[in-house]
Amino acid sequence: MREPLAYDSGLLDSLPKALGALRHLGHTQQGGHHHLWLEDLGADDVPWSLRDYGYAARQLGRFNGAYLTECPLPAAEWLSRDWLRSWLAEGAPRSTSYHVTGRTRWSGVSIRPTYPLS
Repeated sequence: MREPLAYDSGLLDSLPKALGALRHLGHTQQGGHHHLWLEDLGADDVPWSLRDYGYAARQLGRFNGAYLTECPLPAAEWLSRDWLRSWLAEGAPRSTSYHVTGRTRWSGVSIRPTYPLS
């Protein structure tokens, strides 16, 4: 479980300004189970509008873009690197029956062995 590692490392204290993490109140572990104690933002019973979803998407895009322009990628060993490439190389989803259509968009060499074109 990487969430305790993220909070315990302090990595979430220095996120790019477009996104913030809940305040970390504590972390315990009992019998292999991790328990994170996080800030409660309260209940939000109001459904999101299309504008709300657009705002959230824009902020996530800014967050991802910040690592290209504002700050270096974190170097913690437990963070994933090239996970999709390694996942495809291992053929993890071969037991499923996905078939990708649209040769122009899905003709990448990396995904071809795992997701055959139909």
